[in-house]
Amino acid sequence: MKRSSIHSYFSPSEKRPRTADRTEAELIPEVPSTKNLPTTSTTGSVRKFQTTWLKLFSWAKYDQVKQVMTCIYCSAFPDKAGNTDLVTGSSKFKKETLTIHGRSKKHIICRDCFLNKNTTVQQSFERQATTNTDQANADLRIKINTAYCIAKSEMPFTKFRTLLNLQKKNGLDVGTMYANDVKCAEIVATVAEVMKRDIGDKAKESRYISIMCDGATDSSIKENESIIVRYLDDGKPVNKLIGLVELEHAHADGIVAAIDKVFGSVGFEDYRNKLIGFCADGASVNMGETGGVRAKLGQSCEWLITIWCMPHSSKSRRELKALAHELDINVCNPTRVKGTRWSPHTEKALRLLLRGSYDNGREPSGQYHVVLAHAEHLASTSTNTDIKGRSLSQLLQSNKTILPLAVSSLRNTICRIENLTVGVLQGGKLQDLLTLIQLQQLNDAEDIRYQGVVLKNFANIEVDPTDLSSLPCVLVIAMKTAVDMVINGMKRRFSHMLGDVDDVRGAAKAVACFRIFHHDTWPDVDNDLVNYGDDELNYL
Repeated sequence: MKRSSIHSYFSPSEKRPRTADRTEAELIPEVPSTKNLPTTSTTGSVRKFQTTWLKLFSWAKYDQVKQVMTCIYCSAFPDKAGNTDLVTGSSKFKKETLTIHGRSKKHIICRDCFLNKNTTVQQSFERQATTNTDQANADLRIKINTAYCIAKSEMPFTKFRTLLNLQKKNGLDVGTMYANDVKCAEIVATVAEVMKRDIGDKAKESRYISIMCDGATDSSIKENESIIVRYLDDGKPVNKLIGLVELEHAHADGIVAAIDKVFGSVGFEDYRNKLIGFCADGASVNMGETGGVRAKLGQSCEWLITIWCMPHSSKSRRELKALAHELDINVCNPTRVKGTRWSPHTEKALRLLLRGSYDNGREPSGQYHVVLAHAEHLASTSTNTDIKGRSLSQLLQSNKTILPLAVSSLRNTICRIENLTVGVLQGGKLQDLLTLIQLQQLNDAEDIRYQGVVLKNFANIEVDPTDLSSLPCVLVIAMKTAVDMVINGMKRRFSHMLGDVDDVRGAAKAVACFRIFHHDTWPDVDNDLVNYGDDELNYL
């Protein structure tokens, strides 16, 4: 018997009649023409033979001369047919009569005798074997395609039995063999092995190939190496995953051994004779000049061309620094905004993003708009819809990224302004003013001036640049009034973001609840610390 390849199970199935029915139709003698048979329906007590019955019951025969119907099988073996009118001829034209007769055991015995009489024993066995093979192939075709769909859709193997039951409900004849998740995994593994060998055969037929590889860890924290081969298929370059293999050792020799193992599994041991390119990230284990993977492969492939993987290259970083130089901003390499769920991790990344770093003592202006402009540039100049620049641009403009630190910055600004009425800020404008006044007093100046304006109430007061209480009461009151106006204005303007936990709802309330993680807001009394922050933590 001809052996089928697994590819034949993916081709569309042919619609063909069952083998048993086809054999019976070939063996039954040709019945007379039914054009002249009466086609009128039954009227009253008169019943007539219907021409459609000959199509429903292939073994039925109608004698137009005698006007009786007979069974071809039972007429050939009357001794086995028993007491039935369909042997000699029946004039009881009822469809029910034919239906009951077709289900009788004696009719089935006569049918088997009729078929065996007209065929040899060898033909009978061949016919039965062909019938069983066709049914098994049709059943296996359904299960292989279903298993492939599950693997392609990244569905769990436990869905295999459910999908088979659904197809059975829709009318397909699906057997119980290989109908479980374990067999589904075996089918997928077999299909994957055949597909991998097909990739190896096409790569062997190509004149040149290139390799791309990258490391990863699976759910069991084991080091794996994914290996992709690039070759020409019908004149077009294609990339195919040829293997994902576990590394015995994570150094360069271990990666080279994994590459050799993958190509050896598809019968392409001499792949280095056609290898012209190697691509990987910039890790030293891959791109090391003397001990890297490219150096190991280059020992047998002196013509090897090495390419750094673009997403892992420093091109984007150079563009970011060039853009920052044009905008006169000291930019730092951004850290991951989307990392762990720990608040300090996100806070650190956002602080660097929004505030930047100090450069020669200069106050940082922030690098948010620089990174955003760079991400927008990447998104607009690339044709790849999956580029990270587009997703980063959308992330930087989302409220869930900016809102937490923006609220924190507003609160810090308000605290600094409120502190102006408590003490003198080191290096602030008020300290510069008091220092200037003190110098004029030490020089016995007649009038105390600031920016050309004569200052009153300073004649009999000794000013201390570090003590706010040394200022005249009128100035202190004016300062407090100005600070209160600014604070009240900011709180009214940003009340939906700066309100108390009980005053706001939704995202603003969630942001307000994060204050419990700032130790400066903790109460000073030990008893108050017992239940402090329970409600806020439950809301979060």
